[in-house]
Amino acid sequence: MAEKNDSMHELTHEQYLECFSIDATQRASQRPVSDPSCVATSIKTDLSKTFELVLETRKFEIQMYWTRTAYFWTLIGAAFAGYFVIVTSDSESSNKQFLGFTISAIGFVLSSGWGLANKGSKYWHENWENHAQILEDYTIGPIFKTLLERTPPNSKTDILSQFVTGPAKYSVSKINIMFSWFFSTLWLGLAFISIPPFVASAGMDYRYILIGGVAIAFFGLLLYFCRTWDKNQNHIARQRETKIVKST
Repeated sequence: MAEKNDSMHELTHEQYLECFSIDATQRASQRPVSDPSCVATSIKTDLSKTFELVLETRKFEIQMYWTRTAYFWTLIGAAFAGYFVIVTSDSESSNKQFLGFTISAIGFVLSSGWGLANKGSKYWHENWENHAQILEDYTIGPIFKTLLERTPPNSKTDILSQFVTGPAKYSVSKINIMFSWFFSTLWLGLAFISIPPFVASAGMDYRYILIGGVAIAFFGLLLYFCRTWDKNQNHIARQRETKIVKST
């Protein structure tokens, strides 16, 4: 018996366009759908609505990206505040280092989760960006694929100004991803310096192994179980009936 393939199948460029009823004439000319000689009126309307939906979903993904970022910033900032309150306290309790280590472990998991969430947001943002860059050829024209940039600076002053304050091709999402991995690494360093020196006569404090092991395990769970489901989905539809019964 042949094994059932539940994975998503790849589409060629032509197959992708066929999914949106973009016919061969329009594909050959790549004229905007507003041109009446391209396709039928019903298809023009549907494709225009499809492109509008793509733009709205793309905008939604960007908004959710910053909402998630603010959420993680708040949690990570609270972890930093708690860590430095503990390590700068005058208490000489043996729990001081352990609490610092515990907060470092929590900060590591939060920062790593932030990094993976950033990568997930970037994945879906690029998905809708790619849809827009293909469908725009048949709706409004290649606006997202066309770049308008400044002319290169000529004088030394202009070159310096361009370097210091001018625009550059940097990705905001990539910068946030790098920040998240920086904080993850920083938390690992803080966790390491929070571990007390090993004294053979005192024995091993298994609390550190427990907390460190839990943090590493959750990081592994984030990597393995939190990926987007990319296989075919089969659903079961159920509907219940509701009616008003007249009382006697």
